[in-house]
Amino acid sequence: MKKEKIDLLLTNVDFLDENWEMVYGKEIAVKDGVITDIREQGTSGEHYESEETVDCRGKVFLPGLIDAHMHTGQQLLRGRVLDEMPMIWKRIMLPFESTLNEEKMRLSASLAALDMIRSGTCGFIDAGSYYMEAAAEVYEKSGLRGALSMSTMDEDGLPESIAMTAEEAVQRTDDLYERFHGKGNLKVFYSLRSLISCSEELIEMAAERAKEKKTTIQAHMNEYPGEINPYLSRYQKRPYEFLEEKGVLGPWFLGAHSLLLSEEEKELIRERGVRICHCPFSNCGKAVPDTPSLLKRGIPVGLGTDGAAHGGLSIWNEMKIFRSVMNVTHGRLLQNLQSCLQRRFWI
Repeated sequence: MKKEKIDLLLTNVDFLDENWEMVYGKEIAVKDGVITDIREQGTSGEHYESEETVDCRGKVFLPGLIDAHMHTGQQLLRGRVLDEMPMIWKRIMLPFESTLNEEKMRLSASLAALDMIRSGTCGFIDAGSYYMEAAAEVYEKSGLRGALSMSTMDEDGLPESIAMTAEEAVQRTDDLYERFHGKGNLKVFYSLRSLISCSEELIEMAAERAKEKKTTIQAHMNEYPGEINPYLSRYQKRPYEFLEEKGVLGPWFLGAHSLLLSEEEKELIRERGVRICHCPFSNCGKAVPDTPSLLKRGIPVGLGTDGAAHGGLSIWNEMKIFRSVMNVTHGRLLQNLQSCLQRRFWI
């Protein structure tokens, strides 16, 4: 029988299966970067001719982690906001991002890709920044699965380098989508960077375009009281209730943070199939999410780092912090925690 040529054969492999149970003593065949076969130890030689064989004894293969909310454009701010008081958004983040250029974004994306790969992250969702074409070129070469967004805001008074109209904001994401969506392992999402910095026109336009393109729209949601109170004052509605009225909510919507939720908002999230992401390290300085309540409702919850400005891009670190925070605030809800950490966030 003629042997099939493969690029790589991994021997003595132990791994976690789809039920998170350990499987021991296997061989894995890899061709063109894809796992093509898993066989019992010592049996692959009859079927495959490999260019390279690697003995994986003493290692464990795990599903790749997914960072469901990070900021490429803040990579050079690593650790800068750890001891800062809210709201860091307009005092630190925006002034820094207004200084970005293509060279800084290439460097930021290169450092972010390295940071994620070395900590076991295989997929990520970028919350949106500037010069994302430069970042996309780096991420395409990295092999990471990524969902990229442009930072879209049309608030008056933004620094001149990042000021834009609603039409310009949506057009920039359109251009990124046409160039990079589906290229390599990349997708492009639409973004509402911060609801309090987006006009109703921009919210409606971005949501409609995401639906047309059959892609996701994401937003920072309910992270600070300062993001909620303006909506209560102006519309007598909380942020998720406002987006529901606009027809924005659905399985295509990703709400990052979502810390300060009313019971009515939780039910809206459940009914509309909205996806949620918590960022434990970043969130600890603001509020503790009621994750057990979300999980009991069947709401999918992912974990994110919120970018390196908060301390790095390790999802392992986020899991450790998340578990401790849940134990302190909700008791030893190990079953709920295990359910949350085992959900694989899609991108």
